[in-house]
Amino acid sequence: MKFDRLGKTTSGQPIFAVDDATAESIRATFVIDVSLIRSFGRKKGETTLGLSEEQQEFLVALALWKVQQLLASPFRFRSGCHLRRTALKSVEQDVEIEVDIASAIKTAGLDKLPVTDVFWPREELYREGQAEAQSGSDEDEGTEEPEG
Repeated sequence: MKFDRLGKTTSGQPIFAVDDATAESIRATFVIDVSLIRSFGRKKGETTLGLSEEQQEFLVALALWKVQQLLASPFRFRSGCHLRRTALKSVEQDVEIEVDIASAIKTAGLDKLPVTDVFWPREELYREGQAEAQSGSDEDEGTEEPEG
């Protein structure tokens, strides 16, 4: 029940105390598909095809770093519900996770990757359109029904 001194709105000041119920703990779960990341590279003899193991480890570190950044500052999902991270742990090993993204980038060798310049000749990018009469006759040829 609420009272409204003006009697003009459906809202108003509640005349009773609001009870807040809080959980002792809230657990967020993030799943990283490591098998998908492993499929991005493989060894064939002495040659590595796709991403190297270090680069695959970087992708896992990047995913963990993004979770860490998301949970690093206090946030709220609804009014009156202020959440803060107390721990970032691995479920399998029950250990605290800390990610040093700068060293992960260096270990993966991503800071050394060369810039690849891609050049497309103008003639391949911008082609003249064909006359509509020619495209209309091409469509007529393709609409014939097969015999038999």
